[in-house]
Amino acid sequence: MLITPATSSADYAALGDLMTRYVEWCRERYAGHEDMMEAAFGAQDLAAELRNLADKYGPPSGRAFLTRDGDAVAGCGAYRHIAPGICELKRVFVAYDYRGRGLGKAICTAVMAAASTANLPQTRHESH
Repeated sequence: MLITPATSSADYAALGDLMTRYVEWCRERYAGHEDMMEAAFGAQDLAAELRNLADKYGPPSGRAFLTRDGDAVAGCGAYRHIAPGICELKRVFVAYDYRGRGLGKAICTAVMAAASTANLPQTRHESH
């Protein structure tokens, strides 16, 4: 398996597909708990996010990654810059057929390593 940064429109389309599958999986898994699903996804506008994945999870303030098994996309993960020295791990998901192989951990490790070495935008500090 190869974990690579998303760089092309095809990569971001694959990321969007996995994100959609994740939401569907959650809704199936937690059927009957609509209140929990509304709390988790109600404030998020998934359709708008899917239209702007490269802006939301791409450089300069973030990065998305895909795990590939040949031509198949097996998983994903991303980070977003929040403040100087702080990033948020986002959108980690492993497709059902690839679970149980340690891919979730590998994705998280790769995303955190990339975030820790990224040249992220700095917030201007005012001296007092």
